Amino acid sequence: MTLALLLWAAAVPGVGVSRLPVSREVAVERLKACGFAQVAVRDDRELQEDVLTVSHVTQASQRQLTCAAKVSLWSVTYVQFPEPLNQKYQRLYWRMAEEKDRRDARAWLQRRGLLAKLPTYAKGRTDDLTFGRKVEALCGPKAKGAFARDHGMMTIRMGTIEHPSLDDETFKCLINVSSAAGFKWGFVGNEYYEKK
Repeated sequence: MTLALLLWAAAVPGVGVSRLPVSREVAVERLKACGFAQVAVRDDRELQEDVLTVSHVTQASQRQLTCAAKVSLWSVTYVQFPEPLNQKYQRLYWRMAEEKDRRDARAWLQRRGLLAKLPTYAKGRTDDLTFGRKVEALCGPKAKGAFARDHGMMTIRMGTIEHPSLDDETFKCLINVSSAAGFKWGFVGNEYYEKK
């Protein structure tokens, strides 16, 4: 899934664990407690949200980076370090985020009695479209035909004549079944950027 979708999914009640909104000030203090003295909140136009930026740091321990990733996952706020430290952090963060998504998705499915019906997906061995059809079947009749192969990747058809829309519960089901199984897909569409 894309960054925007992951951030959206993390914030949607029912997709993962429901969370109360966290003030950016509290997130800054938690990140400072990880051992980073210079933390600020910045409005990121590309992500269209606040980002916690750590400055004046060139090295950090694995423990500190793990702590920062936990703050990010807990607060649903993106954290950014100066390069090249940011690359090391991002690898750790995305691994932890994927593991958390999978745990949260499995818990969501368990609460609905769907976990035992989760189909098995093996990247490179399972045909993506065939697996997508199994996900749709598990998520009910409103999900039928949601997945498509587009520009060489799996995506969900939304806002088309064939599939005009998905209700929230069906969409959450598609996301959670996919996350629990390790099945990745994204969106294909137009992005809008402000003129500079």
